[in-house]
Amino acid sequence: MALDYMFEVVKKYEYYRRNWRKYVEVIKEIASKYFGENLASIYVFGSFIRGDYKPLSDIDVAIVLFREVDEWSRARFRLLVKREIGLINPFEIHIITADLWKNWFLRFVKKDYIEI
Repeated sequence: MALDYMFEVVKKYEYYRRNWRKYVEVIKEIASKYFGENLASIYVFGSFIRGDYKPLSDIDVAIVLFREVDEWSRARFRLLVKREIGLINPFEIHIITADLWKNWFLRFVKKDYIEI
């Protein structure tokens, strides 16, 4: 039973990977409406962009804001995304400030990212 479930998740993740740009555009649209003028930029990064992902790897999406928001706002945004694109999906949403992106994430991400 558990193996069947994992196989289904892998199949879903493959579908999302083939159509990742479509879904990231949906995430961008939700972020634009939800965060408004606080939205600085959106990046996709990590193993998916590098091409060294595994079948159950996530697709990292950085929602970069000018000003920090509280945890409630972050959770609500993630819920809106799940409602729109599906509960089980590979998108790992990182809601961070522009300073954190520049001073922390880019140390590890280097040039392996795409701005949306």
